Amino acid sequence: MEVTPFKGADGAAAPPSTVMSWDDGKLTINVLGEDLRLRPDTLAYYHHEHAGGDLYGLALLDHDGLVLLDLPGEWLQGELRDFAADAGLCFTVMREMDVPVRLARRAPGWRRLTGVAPTPPSPLRRRLVIAASIAMAGAMIYTISIGAWQVWRSILWIGRIALELLDAKLAALLFSPLLLVFGPVRRLLEPLFVRHHRRKVTSGRVFGPPGGINIVVKVGCVQVRRGANTLPAVHDQGLRLVRYTYDDLTGLFIVDDHEGVRQHLPGNWPLAALDHFATTNGFTLETMRLTRGEYIELVRSATDATF
Repeated sequence: MEVTPFKGADGAAAPPSTVMSWDDGKLTINVLGEDLRLRPDTLAYYHHEHAGGDLYGLALLDHDGLVLLDLPGEWLQGELRDFAADAGLCFTVMREMDVPVRLARRAPGWRRLTGVAPTPPSPLRRRLVIAASIAMAGAMIYTISIGAWQVWRSILWIGRIALELLDAKLAALLFSPLLLVFGPVRRLLEPLFVRHHRRKVTSGRVFGPPGGINIVVKVGCVQVRRGANTLPAVHDQGLRLVRYTYDDLTGLFIVDDHEGVRQHLPGNWPLAALDHFATTNGFTLETMRLTRGEYIELVRSATDATF
C-alpha cells in the first residue's frame, strides 16, 4: 500500500514528489527518488494558517512525540488513516493551534523534505538583472560626468534616511507591487535592505539573519518575527536566553522571569553573535547540554515556537 500528497504544502500548488509505502513490514518514504526507511510511532497530519497563507503536511513522530520527518503537502486524511491502520501505526490530526510547538519538537536526525526540486533561475531573468545593473551604473556615471554628482549623492542620502525611518519589512511591503513587476530592481535594492538590517544587528536592536527568524527588541519587550509572522511579545524584565544542544540538535529557549519557556526557536544560533545581543540589551544568556529527558520536558513546556 502507498499514499502520496495530492496538493502542495500551500494547498494549491502541484503535489510534491513524495511517496510513502508499506511493504513486508517496512515503511519507506521516497522523496525525489531518495528512499528513506523509518520506524515511526505516529503519523500526524497538520494544517496551519499563517500570514503567508495555509500550510499542510505530515509529520512522522517517535514514541515521545518528537518529529523524525516532516513532509509538507496536503494529504487525504482517509488514506492516511487506512495506511496507518495497515502499518500498525497511530494516526492523529494536530490541533491547528498546537502545530508550531509540536513541529518544533524535533528528534535527533530530524529532516524536512519538501519533495520539490529547486528551480534554477531562467536565462532571461539573469540577463534582465545584468542589464538593469549596467543601466544603473551608466546612469550614475552620466549624472556625475555632467557635474550633477550632488544630485546622485542626494538620492543616496534620501535612501539612507528612508531606510532608517522605515522598517525594512514595511519598505518591502510599500514597494512590493513595483518590485514584483521589476524583478531586477528588487535585486538591486536588496543589498540596501541587507545593510540596513546589519546596522540594526550591530546596534543590538535585532538578532537574526535578513529574511530569517529575527528577535526584535521593542520598548519593554522582545518579539520574534519571521517575515509577516510574529510570536506574542515577551516582557524583557528578567528575560533569559538559553541556547541548548541535544544530540545533533541546537536551538534557543526564551525564558521569562517566572522560569517559564515562553518560546522555542529550534535551529543554529551562533553563540558569539547571541552573546553580543544579550550583552547589549542586558539579557542573561545561558548555554545548556541537555539529556533526552530534559529536552523533552522543556520543548513540551514551550508556549509558542517557530518551526
